[in-house]
Amino acid sequence: MSEADVQVREIPVETKWEPEISDELGSYANVMEIRFSQHEFILAFGQIVGVDIEKGVQKCKLVSKLVVPHHLVPQIISAMNQNLQKFAGVFGPPSEPKPIDRKVKRAAG
Repeated sequence: MSEADVQVREIPVETKWEPEISDELGSYANVMEIRFSQHEFILAFGQIVGVDIEKGVQKCKLVSKLVVPHHLVPQIISAMNQNLQKFAGVFGPPSEPKPIDRKVKRAAG
């Protein structure tokens, strides 16, 4: 049989999350940082726990860090874009968060 005779068929696969090995509720994150090296991307997710206004720095607690091989990143971006379109179709486009005012306000006197 030649390669031309072989038919490729996609088989849908359902993902089942096992509660014993996953956090059923997940973790809330409202900040993300992306870094990369030659071989992988690092996605760090965190929660803002405070702001040091004088230094203009957000204080964050690390919630989760994912290290993924670079070849997987385009698939992640594609899946995120598809789901963002679905979200917008149901709820409308996501709103942009209000920027943090980093100006130090001091009382006169």
